[in-house]
Amino acid sequence: MRLHEIQSIEILAGYDNTFAFIADPENLPRWAEAFAAVQENRARLRTPRGETEIALEVEHDVRSGIVDWRMTFADGSVAFANSRLTRGSDGRLVYAIAAGRDRGSIARAVAYARSRAGASESARGA
Repeated sequence: MRLHEIQSIEILAGYDNTFAFIADPENLPRWAEAFAAVQENRARLRTPRGETEIALEVEHDVRSGIVDWRMTFADGSVAFANSRLTRGSDGRLVYAIAAGRDRGSIARAVAYARSRAGASESARGA
């Protein structure tokens, strides 16, 4: 049996901007340290043995807040990363992800989402 660590964090930002940021695979290198680069449906991952190319598929549903990644390696093996963004009753968001060792990833995602939300609100004159 494998155990998986679930990490979650509270986010003080708008749902739509935050979801769009998380669901866009090209943003992964900004907050997921394992991703060196992403372009279209391909990614380059950093591993203990060096960088490796993978196929990357993303499934997401804005209404339910689900963002799931399917990563297919050159040897045909497949890995999944599953996450969900939820709205709290007080207007705050909670982002949860089945995570590996990179505890900084979720914090980087939040920092970037906040900066983008602030930029969008400033642009609207809020």
